[in-house]
Amino acid sequence: MCLIVKDGEKIRTAARNMLVYKRLVPVGNGRYESPCIGFFYYRGRIYQPVELVIDYNRFVEAGFHAFVSRTEPDLFMIMPSEVIVPLIIPKGSQYVLGQYGEIVSSHIRFPKKGEHCNEVNHVLSK
Repeated sequence: MCLIVKDGEKIRTAARNMLVYKRLVPVGNGRYESPCIGFFYYRGRIYQPVELVIDYNRFVEAGFHAFVSRTEPDLFMIMPSEVIVPLIIPKGSQYVLGQYGEIVSSHIRFPKKGEHCNEVNHVLSK
């Protein structure tokens, strides 16, 4: 998956935890699969950092891709078994915003089942 960086956007550092959304396919036992690249996400896990790089075409490939709004992922559904799940970009992570409501981050955390995300701020796109 590739993000096209929003005009004028640069890599930022999250000042606080941020709530984002991702399309995933539940496969059982708290495990979910990304429909695009087959990466597995597990509830309660924070993932190893990925270095974000904006290339000369204004693309970002490596990183944890998600959406800033709960409604955006609906537009990109591929499989009928997909669900939209909330994920958290932890404070201090690097992130960059895309042109179509997407976001790529250096870190991401999949909250445990039943964990509330109320203390997490939504991303403010500019």
